[in-house]
Amino acid sequence: MKQDDEVSARAKLIALNVRKGELANAGKYADAIQLAEQGRDFAIQRFGKRHPAYAQSINNLGAMYHCAGDIPRALENMREVVDVLRLIVGETHAHFIGSVFNLAQILHETSNDAEAEPLYRKVVSLLSGTDGPLCQHE
Repeated sequence: MKQDDEVSARAKLIALNVRKGELANAGKYADAIQLAEQGRDFAIQRFGKRHPAYAQSINNLGAMYHCAGDIPRALENMREVVDVLRLIVGETHAHFIGSVFNLAQILHETSNDAEAEPLYRKVVSLLSGTDGPLCQHE
């Protein structure tokens, strides 16, 4: 993709995201979800599924589903964000760590602590630069 085309495509995604945010802030989640879905579809078409723009678009969509109370779809999208970012930026990248945290938050909010806790531990481990236990006991 030529640089001008990429800039134009990113500008379109930004415009969709701004409008989606306005709708969400007004409590119009169904309309916001439609725009987030358009953003996801556009990102797939222009960039493919292994691109940060796609990851951001499905993160936005997952957030809208979460706001609308559609937890299964929110979790589906947030899990995909984690998977995509793991592949394209790696597990030490801030966006990956943030996406793991976001997923853990939704799981915790839905009382799925058995799945949330290891994700929280992973976030702490990645942020502290350790792969071992969080505390060493004598």
